[in-house]
Amino acid sequence: MATYRHVLYNVLESYKKVHDDTTVQPAQVVFWIQVVTNRLRRENKEEIGLARYLTRFCSVPVYTDANCKNQKYIDIPTDVFDMDNDKGIQYITYNYDTGCCCTGPNFSQVQFQPTSPGESMRLQMDEYERPSPKQPYFYRVTGINNCDNVNRIYFLGLECIDVSDVEIGIVCSQDPSQVCNLDEEIPLPEWLIEELITRVLNLGRFILISPQERVNDGSDLTRRSVNQVPKTETPQPTEEQIVNQAATQQEQRQRIQNQLANGQ
Repeated sequence: MATYRHVLYNVLESYKKVHDDTTVQPAQVVFWIQVVTNRLRRENKEEIGLARYLTRFCSVPVYTDANCKNQKYIDIPTDVFDMDNDKGIQYITYNYDTGCCCTGPNFSQVQFQPTSPGESMRLQMDEYERPSPKQPYFYRVTGINNCDNVNRIYFLGLECIDVSDVEIGIVCSQDPSQVCNLDEEIPLPEWLIEELITRVLNLGRFILISPQERVNDGSDLTRRSVNQVPKTETPQPTEEQIVNQAATQQEQRQRIQNQLANGQ
């Protein structure tokens, strides 16, 4: 598979051939690579398969929120690849017999089902879907008394039992700040590397093309407002003005003729 270094220097070399005075930094290109990688993974999720980039967190501690009806929750351990219906969270499981994800028989493993606070009200009224320790649910929360200040998953059905930790499988999104080694492989299949390079080049070219008035060419722009004053033209005379002007000229010619006649 292609590495970040391979794609990075390929893109920088292409920029130099077109914009020889460009000052694009490698960190900028790495950021563009990650942005385009996330988009390509989402656009081709059916062909790639989400399980290909699944990350397991085998023991995530469970906490109790005393300020929210003692609901149990976990802090999401990493950035989740945002998809419809929280499909970036592939699974959450715990052991019903022990309340722990790591001990107990395999047949006691219980898997959580996704829901929402609004949908959970309907679940409570159905005895076959009502949340319980054997049929728990989860929903994602990104704010508590504010916007985007937490990244949690709350559980329904575990209010009356003790659960120490759970196992969770997440499809992680690509964060540019996590690229510490350029020799790491880009998490994309080989058949998408060509599309990745093309899109990164197009993204960079779009950013590098700036309007002419933003280019500092060293010229003196102190009288720019004066030079940009639009030129004005004398409006065409009206028909009445033309008639009056002709009459005035006729009077002037008649006066001159009278003066010449009196002088003779």
